[in-house]
Amino acid sequence: MQGPDREVVALAADLVRIDSSNPTLAPQGSGESTIADYCAAWLSTRGFTTVRLESTPGRPSILATGAGRGGGRSIMLNGHLDTVSLAAYDGDPSPSPASPPPAPAPTSASTPSPRPAPS
Repeated sequence: MQGPDREVVALAADLVRIDSSNPTLAPQGSGESTIADYCAAWLSTRGFTTVRLESTPGRPSILATGAGRGGGRSIMLNGHLDTVSLAAYDGDPSPSPASPPPAPAPTSASTPSPRPAPS
């Protein structure tokens, strides 16, 4: 795998490794601070201006702006930084026979650093 595909896969893998469990839904949830820091750094290395908004401690959002080069149209993308843990899950979280076993839970020591933008 080469080029942009490799970067997309690496970004997805990094984001999945970061615990961003919503503390409102799971008392042990870590919140979004770590993933917000990661996303802000990733975006900054790619030329975006970022602003951290945090009206609730530990539950930040990142606003990123990429400057255009002309008078063309703009686009806004919006997404969630939090995830929902299995802490309150009532069903059987074990995989079906056709599913691979779940990956081990990440630890704070395994939080990835954003990769630099490709040259």
